[in-house]
Amino acid sequence: MKNMLKVIAFCYTFTIPLFFIATETAQGAYYVAPNGSDASEGTIDSPWKTIQYAVNQAESGDVINVRAGIYKEMVVVSEKQAIDDQFITIQNYPYEKPIIDAEGLEISSQRAGFEIKNSEGIQIKGFEIRNVKTDSSKSYPAGIVVRKSNKNIEIVNNDIHHIANYANKGNAHGIIVYGDQPQPIEDIRILKNHLHDLTLGSSESLTLSGNIENFTIDGNRLSHNNNIGIDVAGRYGACKSDGCTDYARNGVVSNNIVTYISSGDNPAYEGDASAAGIYVDGAQNVVVKNNYVGNSDYGISISSEQEGFSAENITIKDNYIARNTKAGLVIGGSGIDNGGAENSSITNNLFSFNDQSNKGYREITIQQYTRGNEFSGNRYFVCGSKEYLNISKKITADNRFIDESVYPRIKCKK
Repeated sequence: MKNMLKVIAFCYTFTIPLFFIATETAQGAYYVAPNGSDASEGTIDSPWKTIQYAVNQAESGDVINVRAGIYKEMVVVSEKQAIDDQFITIQNYPYEKPIIDAEGLEISSQRAGFEIKNSEGIQIKGFEIRNVKTDSSKSYPAGIVVRKSNKNIEIVNNDIHHIANYANKGNAHGIIVYGDQPQPIEDIRILKNHLHDLTLGSSESLTLSGNIENFTIDGNRLSHNNNIGIDVAGRYGACKSDGCTDYARNGVVSNNIVTYISSGDNPAYEGDASAAGIYVDGAQNVVVKNNYVGNSDYGISISSEQEGFSAENITIKDNYIARNTKAGLVIGGSGIDNGGAENSSITNNLFSFNDQSNKGYREITIQQYTRGNEFSGNRYFVCGSKEYLNISKKITADNRFIDESVYPRIKCKK
């Protein structure tokens, strides 16, 4: 019970400040304010007006401090290279809240509050990003996009909301890292952001897809989004070059709170409530630990949607997974034309009263192509009988269950 209590304590003590309090000072410190001018000097007394102008001037080690107010622009950070681990930092001024508001702006070649490409050593901190919207399936709005070749990127303590694609076959993201080049995107840290009230179509709230290596997704809050919460993915053709490794790998998803994630009212899903709070989809060598996932369609999912490929070497440990509509954990492909999950470890998680729909998903649902996975030391609080496992497809092999504990409750409050 000691480990179980540890997980429960996390859920009640974990907090996230909404906006990052900037404390950095630098020789190259610049300032932006809504009442400034791009013809000014960029000082605190004579600030620039637009974030984009400040970014264009920035060099390694510079800090751009953005004052409170609304900025009607979408910013592109391109071809910026930090030297000797000095970041180029774009951040809120201490105790102030800058807002990037794209309401009324055209979503075309520029489609995100921030887009980072072909850069190294970039920090984005403390912004509210909102109202990047479209009703066109040809547009692809996002709060923050990282694509092309990038290294050492930090996205910290941003409040991203009301990013939307209202088209029936549309796509949108809160944050997307898209590894589309032979050189992987490396050393990505997505920390303490709040992603909420997103209308996503066929896409996800926070996504890593393609050629991405060494990442951390830690301390974020995701809630009230109409598709998958955190998605670590591969094998979707993001990187098509010869020799390209087209899947995210070698990363950690930890200390996140993911709640109220559902595709039930998403037109792209036609009423199918099947969104997972955290989804490892065709990725490899990923640790998912110490997260709380609750009140969503599924809690955590491990699989691959691409036939012939699997999510491999995934560790799911020390998570609290509670009161999801369907299974707390679903593992394996949903059909014979999917991939599966192999050589993964599900250990020391607390599952509590999942399958709220009472349709037989139970705490864990095992599907197609699950091989060499080990379940050990998990705790299950279940309604009714002692059964916690649903093997929906019989094509499984070599899954091991060790030291599992089930705590039934005869009557459960719905």
